[in-house]
Amino acid sequence: MVCESIARVARRTFEGLSIERALDETQVPIFASNESITLSGSRAQRVLQRRINQSVAEYEVLNTLEQSWGGLCAHVREGWNIGMPPYGYRAKAHRHPNPMKAAMGQTKSRLEPDGIKAETVTQIAAWRYHEKIGYDTIADRLNADLARYPPPEPPCKARARNAWSKSTVASILRNPKIHRLPGLQ
Repeated sequence: MVCESIARVARRTFEGLSIERALDETQVPIFASNESITLSGSRAQRVLQRRINQSVAEYEVLNTLEQSWGGLCAHVREGWNIGMPPYGYRAKAHRHPNPMKAAMGQTKSRLEPDGIKAETVTQIAAWRYHEKIGYDTIADRLNADLARYPPPEPPCKARARNAWSKSTVASILRNPKIHRLPGLQ
């Protein structure tokens, strides 16, 4: 089997080695066009080159993921939103800061606190971080007064429980966007 580069087989070394070993068990050699394609010579040298290429490919994947996440976090810290606003926020459209995109009518959205839902997030954070209360207890407190602490509405109405769960509380607190709410900064 010939591939463009070993990175095209798998982005992570473990998966690449698994595929390589599975092919080896069926006696199908794998060659990458960016490596020397020979059956003679030092096997150790070929394996060394392959592992270096796999390591570089995995580094590039991880580096891209880290940079992408860092860019998204910076975007959020600047107040911009991507996707659906998290619980506690609503999106407000603004003229796009890029003049070319603005001329095409594109907008960007900033998050702004969403009234009682924002207050609910602030209360959840206060219970968790200041009073050191667990997710189950927080969910119980929220469920005791659903008018004061309205639960999130899932995109799929069929999944709506109209109640708080510990996993919902945990996911709200893990969302980096909520830390921009007043009282959480």
